[in-house]
Amino acid sequence: MLKLADITSFQEDNAEFYDMEYFISMEYRYFSGAHGSRVRHILAAVGDVEGKRCLDVGCGGGFFTNELAERGADVTGIDYSPYGIQFACSRYPDLDLRQQSALDLYTFANESFDVVTLLDTIEHISDHDHLLDGIYRILKPGGQLVISTDAAGSPWSHAPLSRLVRRMEPFSSEGRAFRLINKVERYRRRFKDYHVSHIAELSAESLVVLLEDSGFDIIDQKIYPLVGVPMRDIFFRLLPKAYRGNHQTVVAQKSP
Repeated sequence: MLKLADITSFQEDNAEFYDMEYFISMEYRYFSGAHGSRVRHILAAVGDVEGKRCLDVGCGGGFFTNELAERGADVTGIDYSPYGIQFACSRYPDLDLRQQSALDLYTFANESFDVVTLLDTIEHISDHDHLLDGIYRILKPGGQLVISTDAAGSPWSHAPLSRLVRRMEPFSSEGRAFRLINKVERYRRRFKDYHVSHIAELSAESLVVLLEDSGFDIIDQKIYPLVGVPMRDIFFRLLPKAYRGNHQTVVAQKSP
């Protein structure tokens, strides 16, 4: 008989942990608008990519890989999950998508990319030094790395601020979509909790230190709500950086 532990346990080298349901649900988060705040911040951080060579590491279902392609980038997406690549290829058959680990970038030549994106991926990988060494090698001088991840230790994660944040979510379409998705996912977590794969979350401060220790220069760092509520977020943007949200996007540069 199948036990609950057999389907909820996470091993970092088990690429099949992320099943097809995971990628379908993530795609729905994007197209429902629940992740609109995150999408806007990431695309603003990436900037103009027309004619640039880009690598989307941990591309999952291919949503951002496709966004980069639509903005004129020559983009490749990689993910170690066979289900992720299968789903991405079915959604975006014209993209260059490959099943490949973020820790195995040896197939790419030195200094071959202008931009590397690492979107909601770094928190799933324990060996950050290996990961960033590989990315640094394949970036051209002056090339940029864009990272999107949780802001671990955010005050938003603790009462009373966490309660205030949740209570205001119904005041935006993003928030309402996110709350509806959460109702479904609370039930799903009884059988399989994908969040257990967040094995290496980083605070805003620790991510900056990690990147600088790996030889990168920090260009920009934004901390913001994963779920946007415009009238609330205007106020939060006036607060000290640590209080502005529970997600972060960092732009780092390889020295020219």
